[in-house]
Amino acid sequence: MPVGEQNRSQIDPGLKAVSANLLHLHDIVAIHLLAFKGFFLESLGSHFLKELYRGFISDSSGVCLVVIDGTRVVGFVAGTTQPEEFYQRLLRRRWYAFLLAGATSMALHPIRVGKKFLTALHYRGEKPTDVPNAALLSSIGVAPSGMGKGIGRILVQAFCERAKTSGARSVFLTTDRDKNDAVNEFYRSNGFDLHGTFLKERSRWMNLYVRLLFDAQPANQDSSCVQLLITAKQMSYPIWLKMPHFRPPSKGPTGTLLLQLSIKTDTIAKRLLKRGFDIVASGVALAVLFPLLLILAILVRFDSAGPSLFPQTRSGKSFRPFRLLKFRSMAHGKPGSEITYGQDDRITKFGAILRRFKLDELPQLWNVFCGDMSIVGPRPELPSYVERFREDYQEILSVRPGITDPASILHRSEAEILGSTADPISHYTEVILPEKIEISKQYVRTANFGKDICVIFQTIAALIKK
Repeated sequence: MPVGEQNRSQIDPGLKAVSANLLHLHDIVAIHLLAFKGFFLESLGSHFLKELYRGFISDSSGVCLVVIDGTRVVGFVAGTTQPEEFYQRLLRRRWYAFLLAGATSMALHPIRVGKKFLTALHYRGEKPTDVPNAALLSSIGVAPSGMGKGIGRILVQAFCERAKTSGARSVFLTTDRDKNDAVNEFYRSNGFDLHGTFLKERSRWMNLYVRLLFDAQPANQDSSCVQLLITAKQMSYPIWLKMPHFRPPSKGPTGTLLLQLSIKTDTIAKRLLKRGFDIVASGVALAVLFPLLLILAILVRFDSAGPSLFPQTRSGKSFRPFRLLKFRSMAHGKPGSEITYGQDDRITKFGAILRRFKLDELPQLWNVFCGDMSIVGPRPELPSYVERFREDYQEILSVRPGITDPASILHRSEAEILGSTADPISHYTEVILPEKIEISKQYVRTANFGKDICVIFQTIAALIKK
């Protein structure tokens, strides 16, 4: 965003932010197109952007403010005080308008735009799970004629005040981490603290910023957030529960602290939905693909001596080991590295074909049907690597591993990349695996059924493209 140029500018006392209306749409879109050149939304065109900002202006939880200098809009800020509900309502009410507005771009670039569009359908603003009542500052832009007047600072302050009035306790936003120093400095200078970093797309790291709207409570008053340590019998590690706005009750007659905890039933429903989908999808796939599976198994046996299937121990949910199944793509019994990279001489001729189109992964449908895996979930790793990053995998292995996930899509050329490095093992453990771990943790924190469907379509698109 070009607001980074506002860092050291003086605020013009004659300017202030006001609520936007539909008459401002044209100017807002024009500023967006100038401010976000090369970004995905810009590529969808002005009609798509008009529908988006129409939502920010019209929705009850939307916030859209503009600064007017004379008769011209010279800056805008848009966001929402209820990110999840806002985007759900927006898509439910205006999905057809977005589809029509983006039709031209989708026709010109069907795979790229289609994949992005599916991801956008389930966008919720990367809301931090440990920050309560957080409003999303989605976009902010300043026209070239408004540079040097402190308009960016006016817009940020006005947005935070509006969010606070609506009951939000904090404001969050995301922006690119790399080659974006001016913008990152702008947000830091306007009261935002770096809350975390995550990988949004291949090689595109994002910074997550949060600005608290209320001062921290003094230490001599009752705490507004209590952390409760629970050791569950069926788990080998503790769980921290954060309860925002919790006021400790009086102690019971025996001196013990009395707490009443409730478990959200929607979490249980989501798990049941995911498992039900896994059983049905894997069962149907096994039945439909059985002739193909049989043919592939026979071809593996004819290609080289040894069994058709290659079972390998991987770490599953809650660190429980299981036998992951693959069609054998290497010479049976030939020693070598646990990681395959480059032109590995162990790979058979037919095995190379299986690997190219990921057909060697098909037997994992049986792992899914049996409950060891899920269709979508963090890819299962070798126990030796899991133990090396055990603290990270405590979160990742709170769910079933899967056949595909965002990390495996982004790193689909992993073997080729490793083969081009001087030390493939070190590069994997020090560069690629930590990136995959961060992506997997982000998936676990934000997973839902809709996103899983998007991942499935993205996987299919990646295979077709390959």
